[in-house]
Order: sequence, then C-alpha cells, then structure tokens
Amino acid sequence: MRLLWPAALMLALAPSPALATSSIHCRTRGSGPDIWLTVPNERGAGISGATITLGREQIVTGQTRGGPWISQSSVNEARIRLRVAPGGNRQVILVLDASRRRTPYVGNVVFRGRSWPVRCYWDEDDEG
Repeated sequence: MRLLWPAALMLALAPSPALATSSIHCRTRGSGPDIWLTVPNERGAGISGATITLGREQIVTGQTRGGPWISQSSVNEARIRLRVAPGGNRQVILVLDASRRRTPYVGNVVFRGRSWPVRCYWDEDDEG
C-alpha cells in the first residue's frame, strides 16, 4: 500500500489535459467543400484540427504521420485564416480566409485550385 500512495499523489497533482474545444463549420455554395475546424478554448491557440469533406472524399489533418497538416492558422473575433498542406511538402491543398460579418465569417476558400465563397459559423451560431 505504501508504494501506491506516491503514485496516486502524482496523478492527483498532474495537470489535466485541456479538453475544452469549440468548433467552426464553414459551408460553401454549390459543389464546394464543407470544412469543420477544431479550436482550443485557449487564447491565441489557433486551429488545432480541420476536416474537409467534398462528396465522398474526406481529408482530416493530423491523423497520420506524413498526412495532411495545418501549415498556418489564426482565428479571432475578426478573422479566420487557414492553410492546409499535403503530407511531406509545403504545397497547399486548401486556403481559407474569412472576415466577421455580424454572426458568420464571410470570405473565400480555395481548394485544389478552385475558389468558392464561404460562410463560417461557431458551433453555437450554426444555423444548419
């Protein structure tokens, strides 16, 4: 029993992982992709994950070593910016740039060379 007490104390004093996150859903018109972003609730944390869906294709960042990754991101009350690169190089799969217009963020997304208008909503503001 004596050996378990220090281990239990260390577990109790260890900081818990930050599990609080929010999400942003970005929708394009017509045949464009849907984009879901994961944003930690820590100030200045940026975007920690992105899922891009176009038809039956789904691209998820950070799932596999050498897979797609977020090369740049920023999110605040005025603007969302995101760049997603394919694994193993610095080319670009997706670029998202949107500014706040009342409730939604409004801007453009470029996915594989095609451009669409986009509207992005925080999870609590998403209307559909």
